[in-house]
Amino acid sequence: MLDREKFSRRLKELRKKRGISTRNLAKALGLKSHGAITQFEKGTSLPALDTIVVLAEFFDVTVDYLIGLTDFPYLIPDNLKLIVSKYHELEELENILNQIIINEKSQYSEAENQIKQLIKGLDKESIIELNKYLKYLHFRQSLQ
Repeated sequence: MLDREKFSRRLKELRKKRGISTRNLAKALGLKSHGAITQFEKGTSLPALDTIVVLAEFFDVTVDYLIGLTDFPYLIPDNLKLIVSKYHELEELENILNQIIINEKSQYSEAENQIKQLIKGLDKESIIELNKYLKYLHFRQSLQ
């Protein structure tokens, strides 16, 4: 479910981080008025679903992040999914993913080493739980 407060706050943070005005953001999205962006940021109005999708694409974050369903803003790249699928640890896995800066030039070897360290000594039950979590993440990503 959409978290109106998180959505408003995240939209404003993303816009400011990008250094773009409400007017320029509205123009980039094809909205008629920058007042709509202001209303979204104040939480007095919510955008249509197609506008939420365009906002997520514009800021290069997931819709889930933008509407407050997750605190991880980026899609998990296929090569990182492959690394994660080989190794197992649930509690700190999200922390590792949040620490990785995802862009075209990212190096995943450090993340792979961190994941290897985390799975040392895990019992079978923990590995099963991690696999369930990874399947869940993969499913959520496929819905977007």
